[in-house]
Amino acid sequence: MKIRFVARKFTLTDDAKERVQKKLQKLDKFFSSDTEAAVALYGEKIGERIEVTIYHGGTIFRAEESDKDIACALDKALDVIERQIRKNRTRLEKKIHITGSDVNHIKNVLRMRQGETILISAGDNLEYTCLVSEMEAEEVIADISYVQEVGMELPSKIYLFQGLPKSDKMEMIIQKAVELGVYEVIPVSTARAVVKLDAKKEASKQKRWQTIAESAAKQSKRMVIPEIHSVMKFSEAVNYAEELDIRFIPYELAENMAHTKKLFEQIEPGQSIGIFIGPEGGFTPEEIELAMNQQVQPITLGKRILRTETAGMTVLSILMFLLEGKE
Repeated sequence: MKIRFVARKFTLTDDAKERVQKKLQKLDKFFSSDTEAAVALYGEKIGERIEVTIYHGGTIFRAEESDKDIACALDKALDVIERQIRKNRTRLEKKIHITGSDVNHIKNVLRMRQGETILISAGDNLEYTCLVSEMEAEEVIADISYVQEVGMELPSKIYLFQGLPKSDKMEMIIQKAVELGVYEVIPVSTARAVVKLDAKKEASKQKRWQTIAESAAKQSKRMVIPEIHSVMKFSEAVNYAEELDIRFIPYELAENMAHTKKLFEQIEPGQSIGIFIGPEGGFTPEEIELAMNQQVQPITLGKRILRTETAGMTVLSILMFLLEGKE
């Protein structure tokens, strides 16, 4: 690694240079080609400051730290840079290693072969256009051709708090919610929910639901796989939603459609949104009161009574329409 030094109000000795060089050389393991670094050291009234910048291809990693001792400042700066490098390691290596169930999907469902183009998301809102280069029994390796930010995700994170429905309705709700852009689904055990899950059944259901979410995310070309949370009690769900910017609870006794429309129109991109949907029997007055005490706003979805599997899709469709394309 080639290192360029700059010192201001700091005595840069050969020993100091050597210490810096030895520490920076530890980063060489992350790079397959020549890398350059710029190190600036400053003496200040209280302590010392160091700026470290790493140049690798078209990528720049930078950190600035201060401490009473320059060696400690350097260690902190390198920790920051190492985290940055690890976060961007996929792009640095120019390869993506695919394992697990996706290997079978690529080989036996998509029936892809070496040299074919594949689009890959690593959950970072970037789309990697790749060529399949190697196909092993338990691994597929793809060479990155180029990376682009495609903006497939909505500009707001939407949390669906879904009252446990009967039968297998939850599977369909999760599938459609993922297609419509939900960020997280939280199954909620409410007073009128017919379904009661013990710990063993809950774990099995959650695993099944997460698999459905993953499949729906792939089908709809989502950049992230929404998380299916473990089942919560209603009071726990209300507390969980406390930090969200906006929280709505559709309620059959709520009125004033004009007010509901205004609330939707006031939503800004970037705001987090929580939607509470009741089970087949709806919410009890006590649950509505608890929600309102936590500033969850009751809204109306019209004069007709919607099924539990319809209500959430209605709200998500409205939000997708209003937020799509906004920044």
